[in-house]
Amino acid sequence: MKPRKAGRPKKPSGPHDPSNRTRIQEVALRLFAEKGFDGTTVQEIVSEARTNLSMISYYFGGKEGLYKSCLDQVGQKAIESTDRLLSPPKTREEFLLRLRLFVEEVMDFHIKNRDVTAIIARESAQPGPVMRSLIENCFYRSYHVFQSFLEAAQKAKILHADLDVPTFSIFFFNSLIGICRSDACAVTILGKKIEDKDFREAVVSLLMDRLIMSALKDETAG
Repeated sequence: MKPRKAGRPKKPSGPHDPSNRTRIQEVALRLFAEKGFDGTTVQEIVSEARTNLSMISYYFGGKEGLYKSCLDQVGQKAIESTDRLLSPPKTREEFLLRLRLFVEEVMDFHIKNRDVTAIIARESAQPGPVMRSLIENCFYRSYHVFQSFLEAAQKAKILHADLDVPTFSIFFFNSLIGICRSDACAVTILGKKIEDKDFREAVVSLLMDRLIMSALKDETAG
């Protein structure tokens, strides 16, 4: 038998292959997370995504457009999740359920989008135009939806009337985001991560029991 001829290297997929755009974004997200926007070159993205420079221009208009596309896509999902979960509560039970689901979903977002979390942590100290837009249009907006959720609960007499909602909101919101950002530290020091069921439940319980329960109005109070 004649030996088989080696197959030709697979050609980069063309502009009409939807997997090409997705692969470029996935590679770019990982490299941006590892090296930052300035430290990542288009050539690195092209090489690892097995594509060519023209595809970056075709889909995204260049490196900055690709960076924006990666972050906007995830940011939009975060906004939709916040709007869906934090509707004004009518009862104590609904308030606690919606809040717990929100906390769980923020943690899931971190687990599924670690590259985005890494990019935000790296770039937010001195954000460029793209990161500043994400912070303002996604995270600030999510925070304001969260604050409105607490204000609605206070108006419904679920939370204490004298609770300083803006201060409490920023404290709780930052605590939740901080837990996600410090996940790597928890792994190093405790050998645990948010994916671990027992550790995750302990973290959620701390947020709910120690912070939220103190803000709830006593059900026996008039």
